[in-house]
Amino acid sequence: MWTTKPAKPRSYRVVGPQQQVDERTTPHPRVERGELGDRLLNWRKTRAGQDPFRRIFGVGGGDPNNCLQLIMKKAPEGVVNPNPVPIPEPTEMARRIKEIARFFGADVVGITHLDQAYVYSHRAKANPAAGEKVGDPVHVPHRYAICLGFSSDYYRFLSNNSRISDAEYGLGNQRMIPTTFMLASYIREMGYPAQSHDYSKSGYKILLNAADHYSILAGAIGASLKKLREQPDQVKRFLRANVKGLRYMQENRSAALETMVRWLKVDREMAEGVYELAINNFAL
Repeated sequence: MWTTKPAKPRSYRVVGPQQQVDERTTPHPRVERGELGDRLLNWRKTRAGQDPFRRIFGVGGGDPNNCLQLIMKKAPEGVVNPNPVPIPEPTEMARRIKEIARFFGADVVGITHLDQAYVYSHRAKANPAAGEKVGDPVHVPHRYAICLGFSSDYYRFLSNNSRISDAEYGLGNQRMIPTTFMLASYIREMGYPAQSHDYSKSGYKILLNAADHYSILAGAIGASLKKLREQPDQVKRFLRANVKGLRYMQENRSAALETMVRWLKVDREMAEGVYELAINNFAL
């Protein structure tokens, strides 16, 4: 039967050396360059732009001054206060930063050493306000990273893939922008260097995929009462075939990917990305 949440979240273990990734090789930039086919390219550039509600989230064109994400991307960051506030105990500094971050809107806050393996090596998008061009090396020399988490409406995400879930995702991106900006500003005013890296200014690659931690009911099988009464054996055979197909897809990743490449007309990398994002949603 369908489930909405797994009994236990997945755990992870690093089994080999970690390497930096060039952001230009990730799916979204490749779609925008047309490398993954006309269908995806045209969808992002035409169909997505038909809805004014989506355009305010920076999807499908529109006036960039009507999108908070694009406005904040151009916002300059201030200088570090030359008179730092004394912090005799690092633990107290961390506690204060976490408290302020939650006050500014974050739901979860963590502080960690920054491993450069989890920073993109080169940029995929230009940022004229910061003098950054496509292909520029990414320099994030910070010793520490402050990680912020923002909750979303679980039931809106249950409608995925839909305009409702897309809007909730876009709203989450907008929510993180002022919080990261204000938190970095607060730290600089305390007299310590800080730079915001939200969705619009990210130099980081994805470390966690939400699809690994909860499932979404994306579809279901329905039958009329007439069908159930008159052709129950056909319904049983159809359900049995679907269960066998789902199990095969879950247990035979390589074969499932080959089928996706052939039927969806995408390359192997794109198929792998779709598979990893969607596989948890196919529950028995």
